[in-house]
Amino acid sequence: MKMADKTLSPGDIFSSVSATIAANSQVLGLYVLFFAIATSLADLLTFSVVSAAGSLLQFVLTVLDFLAQYLLIETMLKQARLSGGGTGRRYLAFLGLSILTSLGIALGLLLLIIPGLILAARWSLVYPLLIGGYADPMDCFAESNRLTKEHEVPIILAGLILIVPLAVIIGLLFAVGSDVGGVLLSTLIPNLLLQCVSVISLALPVALFALLGPQDEQLTEVFN
Repeated sequence: MKMADKTLSPGDIFSSVSATIAANSQVLGLYVLFFAIATSLADLLTFSVVSAAGSLLQFVLTVLDFLAQYLLIETMLKQARLSGGGTGRRYLAFLGLSILTSLGIALGLLLLIIPGLILAARWSLVYPLLIGGYADPMDCFAESNRLTKEHEVPIILAGLILIVPLAVIIGLLFAVGSDVGGVLLSTLIPNLLLQCVSVISLALPVALFALLGPQDEQLTEVFN
């Protein structure tokens, strides 16, 4: 259901995120398990006598995670019938958008936090717009801003509620896990939760696009 013409609530976003994750649970579950286990192994190697192997594995996993994130967003868009066609996969454009959005949000967070949260909300649709083939890379920012500008507060609230509690738990486990539970608490469980945060971060833009994106009959003519 499109929400462009009515007020969006955090509850609407929670429902859409839940539906998006449930509809793609198998592939997202595999993503969580693979990267949690592989990252835990890389962490253990990095802080052992074979630290070079751990560093190499971390680099390989970073590249694989980048590709996996693109493909997961693409998969979720297709499952929700939100893929608009476009001109094929644009990995370099995705990398560029990732860098620009990360730098912009980080700078905003440094400037009293609120600007960063506003940018995160305003730019929350750039990845679906790009990967779905709806807009050229630099046009994604303007179009995402247009679609989300009336819904900043619920998007920010939903994002904080979905992500912050898990982030706090992860930080506590990394901080105290090695003292109370060894490898399991200090490495594997935090990495599992970290991948769950990644899944939420990937599903959220798709879920928002399902709520705020253009009407189906207008997709091709508006964006192509």
